[in-house]
Amino acid sequence: LNSFQNGVLLQLVNVKAILYALTVVANFVIPLSGGTAGVIGLVFFLAFLAFLALLLWGFFGMLFRKFLSAYRRPFNLVMAGLLVYSALSLIGWV
Repeated sequence: LNSFQNGVLLQLVNVKAILYALTVVANFVIPLSGGTAGVIGLVFFLAFLAFLALLLWGFFGMLFRKFLSAYRRPFNLVMAGLLVYSALSLIGWV
């Protein structure tokens, strides 16, 4: 399997996505739907949107992969600096 297919398969066991889906269905879909058919329709609609978001995420990941392979070291330095800045901000030193 290529890395894109691995990423798609990994999303099937993504705990954050599963918990998000359960939260959305329990808090928004069931109260706003008109019955079982409404719940099923909205769940399929949300699954379709999630699949589109996954495809876009993978597509932009492929684009950024080319960019990041060319500028790996500067990107890593910038990200490390931002991580240090975030940590210092959290403890109140910045």
